[in-house]
Amino acid sequence: MEMIQSYKIRYPLPSILFLLHLLSLHLPSLAYTVPDKYFISCGSDTNSTASGRSFIGDLTSGNSGSFTLTGQSSPVRDSNKSTATPPLYQTARIFREQSSYEFVISSAGTYLVRLHFFSFSANLSAALFDVSASQVSLVDNFSVPNRSDSPLIKEFIISISVGKFPIYFMPQGSSFAFVNAIELFLAPENFTPSSAPLVGPAGSMGSYNDILSKALLPIHRINVGGPTLSPENDTLWRYWVPDDSYLFSRDTAKNSSSLSSRPNYDGFSEYIAPDLVYQTAKEMNINSNRASNNFNITWVFNVTKNAVHFVRVHFCDIVSPSPGALLRFNLYIYSNFSREINPYEKISRLAVPFYVDFVVDSDDSGIMRISIGPRQDSGNKTAFLNGLEIMEIMGELSKGARASDPKSTGVFVIVGSVLGGLVLICILGVVLCLGRRRRKPKAAESLGWSPVPVHRGGSTDSRMQAPEGAIFGPSTPILNLGLKISFSEIQFATNNFDMEKKIGKGGFGTVFRGTLRNGTEVAVKRSEPGSHQGLPEFHTEIIVLSKIRHRHLVSLIGPAINTLLPLQQVNLADWVMLCMKKGMLEQVVDASIRSEINVNCQRKFVDTAVRCLEEYGVDRPNMGDVVWDLEYALQLQQTPRPREPHEDSTADTSAMLALPDIQLLPSLSMSEEMDHMPILRVTGSSSFSQLEIQDAR
Repeated sequence: MEMIQSYKIRYPLPSILFLLHLLSLHLPSLAYTVPDKYFISCGSDTNSTASGRSFIGDLTSGNSGSFTLTGQSSPVRDSNKSTATPPLYQTARIFREQSSYEFVISSAGTYLVRLHFFSFSANLSAALFDVSASQVSLVDNFSVPNRSDSPLIKEFIISISVGKFPIYFMPQGSSFAFVNAIELFLAPENFTPSSAPLVGPAGSMGSYNDILSKALLPIHRINVGGPTLSPENDTLWRYWVPDDSYLFSRDTAKNSSSLSSRPNYDGFSEYIAPDLVYQTAKEMNINSNRASNNFNITWVFNVTKNAVHFVRVHFCDIVSPSPGALLRFNLYIYSNFSREINPYEKISRLAVPFYVDFVVDSDDSGIMRISIGPRQDSGNKTAFLNGLEIMEIMGELSKGARASDPKSTGVFVIVGSVLGGLVLICILGVVLCLGRRRRKPKAAESLGWSPVPVHRGGSTDSRMQAPEGAIFGPSTPILNLGLKISFSEIQFATNNFDMEKKIGKGGFGTVFRGTLRNGTEVAVKRSEPGSHQGLPEFHTEIIVLSKIRHRHLVSLIGPAINTLLPLQQVNLADWVMLCMKKGMLEQVVDASIRSEINVNCQRKFVDTAVRCLEEYGVDRPNMGDVVWDLEYALQLQQTPRPREPHEDSTADTSAMLALPDIQLLPSLSMSEEMDHMPILRVTGSSSFSQLEIQDAR
């Protein structure tokens, strides 16, 4: 083995300090200012003003070069010229074929996109159309009621890169599309996170990564404890509605307010939510006449069924008399997830706004419950909430629409320019060291993308992602599978990983349903950055699945950087447990043999499997218990004695089994109250394994 000598380059501390000072002088101003583009009055030859925004008519010369129109379209104006209708909604642009507004984006980042619709005539209410952007469908089968009291506004949050950004309007059949106004403007820095904790009805599910690659559709924006907020009252022209109609029990909560002074933002962006959200709140309605004041405040929201939602919860302590009250309380999502909320964890001041983000997976009920409640270790046993936002996470954006953080981009460009010389010296040193090596490395397969972390853990800080041309070492297993599938084939099969084809999520990433060009129906497991498993585990799974041969399990048929698995083999344990909770255990058995399975045998088998999946080793049965339970399940299947579904399959075993020369007691699941368990010692049954196990686990 050759030794490579390393060299250290030392720089005096004053030089480094001077360099950092020089760098700070050249950093651009990163303060957010309210944007003035793009605000378009569609089909108009004049400008309009609404809620402090100046909307430019798309027929005026003021839009020269800022956007272009494609396809066949024409302006239309309200012939009635009603004074009750705002000027912004007295004109529209109609589209007879697929057409678009194509905007020029000069700054990458997260953008707010708002589409305004108002049917000022019966003709417009007959429109039926779709709208899409960045290969994501924003609205489907859309129509606007005639002469509603207020315009219908659809808002989306989308990450966009520098370049052209088209918004397509697509009529259905012989119909047409229309739009009255469009807003497209840059949001503040860090307006949307890249990842957040993932929560489901059953509790915590790890982390949801790459939020920025999705489009967000706000469906609830709640000013808790306060009035309706219109665009005139909001820093980014948003609507907020009161929370009273969403309360599960109004008697549990009361309104609180602190309108005399602004919140102490203390570096926090006032554009995340306006003052009036943080100056009002709901807190526990504590009553000394109650038998107990240990209760929760619960809000119930209608959400999209079986969809993923981005949830932002806003807090600002305006209820405590002083920070010394040491207030802390719990936030609950559904009933199996809780998070401690400590308003003074970072700053010991009253009325300091902060928020907590989650990604919440809904079930088929279409209901999301969010609660707050007191903690016993809190000095002030109450809880409060100021605001809440729920946004549906829509489809994957096209690569051209995704944007990097402009702040980070600008800083790194400048840092790279200033420190480029130092980096160049380091690179030259490495090249010289590598040049001394006599052996050439063995050729290995080059992979263009490896999102799987090398080590365990889902932190994006600890993962190692291979750049283009990266070479994995000899520890990478060689997979001699009979079929290799191109990535483009997987994209075709899954419609470019359409979220509507999502069927589950495992430790390595999301699972999608798909159909290959030859008609084979498959499920694709796509590894993701920040997944909870490492590269060795990922390879191990591929190797194991490629060797499985069973008539009820279909083996792995091929890799294409992302793992490709046939259906009924993904997330099986979670599915079985879900069926068991819902009383549909028969669904886990192949329909062709379902009638042959003894229900008590199946129940005993599943019960054994569930106990083996307990998180802690002390809660799992030892090997002797498992062997006994499995053999017992086999006897239940083979016995001719009929049993009712409600009967305990662990009772009355002597009436069914004739076991010569055997000393045993039931497993812990059969008699958990016994203090001592004898050794399982089997010597004379042809049906039972010849085992003598003490404390194997």
